[in-house]
Amino acid sequence: MGGALGIAVMFPLFAAQGGYESARPFGDGPRPALAAGAAVVGLAEAAALVVPGRRTGAAPDARVVGRGCGERRAPAVAVGAVS
Repeated sequence: MGGALGIAVMFPLFAAQGGYESARPFGDGPRPALAAGAAVVGLAEAAALVVPGRRTGAAPDARVVGRGCGERRAPAVAVGAVS
């Protein structure tokens, strides 16, 4: 979703400043679009720095249910299988 939204916002900037007529307008279009995209990424980075992280207090019970690292389990046999 973020990629589609980014394209939807950056394409009009490209089209307003550049175009597909020749190489010169085509080369002029990406500059403002990429600058706007970089500004949005910078704002997202600043927001990520401000958002509080996870608390490091008492962790919930972290017991793992299932096999351990070294355990081996016998292969499953289908019910009614003929050997």
